[in-house]
Amino acid sequence: MEFVSYINSFVHITLSDGFYYVGKIINADEQGINLIDKTGKKVFISNKSVATIREVSFNGR
Repeated sequence: MEFVSYINSFVHITLSDGFYYVGKIINADEQGINLIDKTGKKVFISNKSVATIREVSFNGR
């Protein structure tokens, strides 16, 4: 999947294990995604772990 187009967007990412993150993507490359989640923590997600990604409004809906 190509995630560069989502930089600076608020997204809902579902992982292959069913867990999910909601946050703003601050960087993306061939290895993974860096985002700030809704609690303010920086998170790195490997590209291989992403099942789905979709843009959401700021409040996560």
